[in-house]
Amino acid sequence: MPTPPPAPAAALRIDPEQLKALTKRILVDKDGLKASLVLAPGASFPRFLLDQILSAANIVHGVVQGAVNEATRPSSIPRRIILARGDPPSPGMTGMDVRGMRVPPLEARVAIRIADDGLSAVALTHMGRRVAKEELEPVLRASQVRYGLDLAAIRRLVDGPPDPQGRLIIARGLAPRPPRPPGFLLGRSTANTTLADLAGSTNLQRVTPGTVLAGWQAGEAGAPGMDVLGRKLPVAPLVELQPDDCVGEGTELGRDRDGNVVLRATRAGLCQRQDDGAVRVVGAIEIDGDLTAANGPIVTDELVVIRGNVAAGASISSSSDVVVLGDLQDAKVISGGSLQVAGVIRGGDQPLTIAGCVSADGTEVRRIMAGSLRISGEVRNCELLATGDITVGRVVGGSLTAGGSVSVDVAGDGDGTTTELWAGHHLNYAQQAELARLADKCRSATRERLLADRQAAAAEIAALELKQQRIGSSQYAREGVLDEMSTRKRRLDQAHAEIAAEDEEARLALAQQLGVSRTLQGLTDNAKCGVKVRIVAHEGVVCRLADVEPEILDMPRLKYELGTG
Repeated sequence: MPTPPPAPAAALRIDPEQLKALTKRILVDKDGLKASLVLAPGASFPRFLLDQILSAANIVHGVVQGAVNEATRPSSIPRRIILARGDPPSPGMTGMDVRGMRVPPLEARVAIRIADDGLSAVALTHMGRRVAKEELEPVLRASQVRYGLDLAAIRRLVDGPPDPQGRLIIARGLAPRPPRPPGFLLGRSTANTTLADLAGSTNLQRVTPGTVLAGWQAGEAGAPGMDVLGRKLPVAPLVELQPDDCVGEGTELGRDRDGNVVLRATRAGLCQRQDDGAVRVVGAIEIDGDLTAANGPIVTDELVVIRGNVAAGASISSSSDVVVLGDLQDAKVISGGSLQVAGVIRGGDQPLTIAGCVSADGTEVRRIMAGSLRISGEVRNCELLATGDITVGRVVGGSLTAGGSVSVDVAGDGDGTTTELWAGHHLNYAQQAELARLADKCRSATRERLLADRQAAAAEIAALELKQQRIGSSQYAREGVLDEMSTRKRRLDQAHAEIAAEDEEARLALAQQLGVSRTLQGLTDNAKCGVKVRIVAHEGVVCRLADVEPEILDMPRLKYELGTG
C-alpha cells in the first residue's frame, strides 16, 4: 500500500499568559481606528507570532499585511508601525474600528477630508441631504483648504441638488508638470521602444542597419504645482543631455536632408531607449503576454522584454536590461543592466537584484537591491538598498538606504509611521560584491557585442579592398564604380574607427569595474550626500546621513533637507 502523506504540522502555539502579556504591545487609539506596534532597535516578531498576537488582541478589521510583514524585519532604530486601520465614520454613516465594532456616525452635517497627496478635498454629507450655510462655513475654514476651490460644488452643498452618495469634490490641486528631458524623438517605425510607448504597443520593432531611429528634440522645463492647502509642489530640474550622451551601442549620429541630427542603426536588432536616455540596438528575448513559472526560467545575456505581467514564481536572469510592460509580482529578477517596470512591483520574498537602475510606478512590501532606484509613485513598507541615489514620489514605512543621496516628495504619513531615510551609507561588502559581479557580466557582454561588430566591419573592408583590386585591373569596369567603392570604403573605415573607439571605451569601463570589484572593502560612508524631502516629511520620519546619529522628526517639516546633497 502507498505510504499516506504526512499530516500538516500544527501551528506553533505559545503560552496563553505570555500571549496576554504580548497583546499589551498592541496600542489602540481611543477611537479604535488605529492599532500600532512600537518596536525597540533590533526588535522584530516572527510572522506566526504576530498573527497570534493580533488575534488575541481582537484586531480583526483593517489589518495592513504589508505593515505586519514590516514588523518581522529588524531595524537599528525604534519604530512605530501601524498594523491596522479602521474605517472612520462620516455624517449619517457608521464606521468600523479595528476590533470590528461599529463607530457611531458623526454628529456634524458635513466633514471635509483631504487626499494623502493633497491634490483633492472631498465634502461628505448625509446621502441626499443639503447642508446649511452656517454649518458649512466653520468646517470649511477649519479644513484650511485655500486653493482650487470649486465654488459651484460648494454652492451645490447648500442649494442642491444634493449628491446621492453624499460625496462631492470641492477642491482640486494642480499637479506639477514633470520636465521633458532632451533626447532623441523616436520615429513612428520605432515609437514603441520607450517605456511609455512600449506599454501601449503591440510589438517591438526590429531594425536593420541604416534605419533612421530617432530625431533629436530639445528638452522642456517642468512647472510646479500646488495642493489644496496652498503649498507649492516643486518640480525636478531639467536634466541636461547632449546628442553624444544618447548614442548607445549599435547606433551612430548623422543628419537628415534638412540638417537635423538623427540617430541611425549600425546593426540589426531591437531598438531600445534606456533609462538614461541612450538609444541602442541589441538582440532581445521577447515574451508576448504574461510570463509565468510554467514558461521556465529565462537565462540570457540579451535584453528581455515582457509584454504583460510577470507572475509569481517566474524567474529572469540577464546580464542586460529587463523591461516589464505590466506589473511585477513575486518573481525573481537578477539583472546586470536595469529593470524597467511600467506598472507596480508587488510584494513578495523573491530577490530583486539589479546592478543598474530600477524604475517603476510604485512598489509595496519588497526588498530591492540595485545600483539606483527611481520610483515615480508610492513606496510602502519596503526595504530599498542602492549603491547610488534613490528617488521616489511618496514613501510610507520601511527604509531607503543609499550610498548616494535620497530624494522624496512626501515621507511618512499623518499617523506617525516610522519611515527611515539613510543617505551616504554604503551596502555591506557581500551586497556590493554581488552587484559588482552582475555589472562585470553586463560590461563583458557589451564588449563582446562590440568586438563582433568590429570584426564584421574589418571583414567587410577587406572584402571591399579585394573587390577594388579586381575591378581596378579589369578593362571593362563601369565608369565611376571605383569612385563609389572608394566612398563606401571611407565610410566603412570611419565606422570601423568609431566601433574601435567604442570597444576601447568598453574595455576601459570593464577594467575600471573590475578594479572597483577588487577594492570594495575600502569603501566608507559618504557624508557629501544628502536627504531631501521636497514637500513634507511627517512626524515619525527618521533621517540619517552617513555615520551621523539619526534625526527623528517629532513634527511635520516642510521642504526638509539634511546634508549637502
